[in-house]
Amino acid sequence: LIVFRLPRPVSRSDASPVRLPRLCFFAASVFVAGLLRAASFDDRVEALFRPPLAEMMALSPEGQRVAYTMQAGRGLTIVIMNLDHPGPKRRVIVDPDRDVSFADDQPPAQLRFLRWATAGRLVFAPTERVFPLPPVAAGKGRSVPNPDGPTIASPIMAVDADGKQRGTLVDARDFTETPADARRTLADLLRTPMELAATRNEPIRWRMPHLDILGFVPRDREQLVIETRGGYSMPAQHLVDTRTGNVRSFGGNWPSPPGEPQIFDWFRLKVVGERKDAVRPTSTWRDDELGRVQRELELKFPRRAIEILDWSETRARVLFRVTGGSDPGRVFVFQRPEDLVLEILRRAPWLSAAKLNDTRFFEFDAPDGAYLSGYLTWPGKPRVNPPPLLVGFPSG
Repeated sequence: LIVFRLPRPVSRSDASPVRLPRLCFFAASVFVAGLLRAASFDDRVEALFRPPLAEMMALSPEGQRVAYTMQAGRGLTIVIMNLDHPGPKRRVIVDPDRDVSFADDQPPAQLRFLRWATAGRLVFAPTERVFPLPPVAAGKGRSVPNPDGPTIASPIMAVDADGKQRGTLVDARDFTETPADARRTLADLLRTPMELAATRNEPIRWRMPHLDILGFVPRDREQLVIETRGGYSMPAQHLVDTRTGNVRSFGGNWPSPPGEPQIFDWFRLKVVGERKDAVRPTSTWRDDELGRVQRELELKFPRRAIEILDWSETRARVLFRVTGGSDPGRVFVFQRPEDLVLEILRRAPWLSAAKLNDTRFFEFDAPDGAYLSGYLTWPGKPRVNPPPLLVGFPSG
């Protein structure tokens, strides 16, 4: 057994090159048996830890198109492909105006929302960023937090299926408000008349709210429901037209969709399952139909892990991912009426499945009762006997 101390934690979400000590060569060769010998060791490790394709995916309501993310460096691109009429893939840069000078200090671009509004209109939202304003002087050399702001970048964007008509629908700056604009807040209602009178002579301050995406109106999916929270006003819901970006008030009490590990059906607006946090991707389904689809796919891909990702409005087409063995992962579309499975992409096409060794999952209860799980990649032709062992502990 050879134990190596890594210079820093290794994460698949880190898009920058991961450089390991030179002594790790034999251990890394256990994972990858036949990468190009001419390539440098750093290049091999960088390819091994490169972020895979399709970290986020979305199937259009009728199941004709699929959109998925592709990371390059610290930038992010959305790829749009037509399943019925294969042709050139459309690529959309998520954040072309990203400040390159601060790219090293910022995390790689990510999405917090990716869904099709209609068959030809895709809505997406980069991860919200909050920029605190510098403190202000308060006399006697003291500084206090800036009562303005902070500045919030929370764009909600849309693009047509052909890659055209791309733009920002709304952003947090579109809802900037001051106390004068939002007097009827809960904080104002709790103030005494004397406190309200005392604040009238204060400078007008501005604040931006956070924008939460709640979903599409079922009978009119061109209307996106969002909620503003923070700022000066109480939370309020709005309708955003995904074609024009026009915003109008929404009087309904739209429920907020739950996050992970729960699985939410954006068409039926209900929780249909739950993800299991383990090395082997598994899901527990509350929806009987999706549970049957899961069992059907497991029969088609025995000894593999099946992960249902998305589905069309009628569930005639289902998007799912297959991992296990020596395969770093493939994404398929299941056409249920025809009982046809169509492969659409490989998550890591730069890693050839023929050159990767077999990976097997394991799970057991330790003597102290702790549940442990992981995966083991078997060596191919080790240079020493017994072969060296590389143990990686994922963060979290």
